[in-house]
Formats: sequence, structure tokens, C-alpha cells
Amino acid sequence: MLIVTLGCSCRQLQKPMFFFLMNLSVADICFSSVTMPWIITSILLNNRTISLRACAMQMYGFLAFTSSEFLLLSAMAYDRYIAICDPLHYYLTMNKRFCVSFAASCWLLGFADTFPHAWFIFKACYCGSNRLNHFFCDLTALLKISCSDTYSIERITYVEGAFLGFGPFLLTVTSYIFIINTILTIHSIKLLKGLYQ
Repeated sequence: MLIVTLGCSCRQLQKPMFFFLMNLSVADICFSSVTMPWIITSILLNNRTISLRACAMQMYGFLAFTSSEFLLLSAMAYDRYIAICDPLHYYLTMNKRFCVSFAASCWLLGFADTFPHAWFIFKACYCGSNRLNHFFCDLTALLKISCSDTYSIERITYVEGAFLGFGPFLLTVTSYIFIINTILTIHSIKLLKGLYQ
């Protein structure tokens, strides 16, 4: 909350890097707020029951904020790539409209990505035990107690996991490889200039 408050109130912090950092802070706040209230309430009241609707909402929020966070981290890596590798065009490329569109895309894609999982929870049949051996409603725990065919949701999870797990990771690593290469090139040029002087 402090990062968001400072980013909104301080003019010096209203730059693309801090804009993405504020979005990441909001994702972190929401990410922990999805599970913690239920966990604290269940411990205090010693009641660990949860309705199917609440369970689906908890799982959907947890997965959506996680996916959004991965994408926002990639957006931040791209911001740093432009700032270091192409500093003269930084404010042209990372203008306010682009940053808002980029962040909105991260949020929308993160929330759209997890919709099939929530849909599966409502459509699945649960026969036998309805007890989750988990501290919150997680997809893997729900798949274990489901007696419906889980093949399609497992395939969707693998494909989306590869897309939203490996994709942002690859983009982040690639941007940092270019950043390191640029820094080493600058350092090498300074060394060469020092040798010839």
C-alpha cells in the first residue's frame, strides 16, 4: 500500500518503472488477500468448511492474480530493457498510453487465462469425500477429489502453464541477456578508450 500511495502522490515517481511497480504491488496485495482472510477466519472460528462457490472464487482469484503477476514482471523487464538498451527512445516507446495498455493487457490476460479452471469447478462432479487436504482451494487438490474426467482441464493447465509460466520467464531472461550485453559493451568501450589515452 505504501508503494501505491507514494507512486500516486509523488510526482517524481510517476514514471513507467514505478507505474508497473505499483501494478505489481496491487497484484501482490490482492494475491495474498484472496486466501488469508479465509485462513484466519477458519483458524479463529475453528470452522474449515467452505462452499463450492467460495472455493471457486478463491481459486480463480489466486490463479488470476498469479498469472497477472507473471505478466507484469515481464512488462517490468521490458521496461528496463528499453531504458537501458534504447535510452534515447525510452519516453517515446514507454509513453503513458502504451504503459496503461500494456498493464491492462497483463491484467486482462491473467484473468482470462484462469476462467476455464473456475468453469471446471462448477461443472465437475464430486463424489465420495469432499474434504480437501490443503489449506486453501487449489486446483490440484480439487482435481484429486473430482470424479469427473479431468483430462481436458489438465491439458488446458499444461498449455496455459507453458504459455503464462514459461513465456514470461523466457521474455524476462531474454531482456536481461540484452541488458547485460549492453552493459558489458559500454564497459568494454570505456576500457578501450582508457587504453588509448
